Amino acid sequence: AFINVKGAAIGNGWTGPRYQYDVSEYAFGHGLISEGQMRYLKKLNEKCLQKLDEKNYSSEACFRLLDDVVNNSWSKSKSVCMYDIRLYGN
Repeated sequence: AFINVKGAAIGNGWTGPRYQYDVSEYAFGHGLISEGQMRYLKKLNEKCLQKLDEKNYSSEACFRLLDDVVNNSWSKSKSVCMYDIRLYGN
């Protein structure tokens, strides 16, 4: 059977947790976090990768990687949007 998926939307897609949890270099490169925060997140990513190797895809270490970036990106009482860094929300 042929299924035409041209234009299909993925939404909040989750394709590769080993690569999607760690956003430290991206956040640092866009000025959202400091170099010290990036080093901290790199260490946290090592713990996250251990959990992923154990097939634990919902560990606190992994969730904190993105949450810490969002929580530390506050500017004028608003944090960066985790889906689009050009946007800030409450």
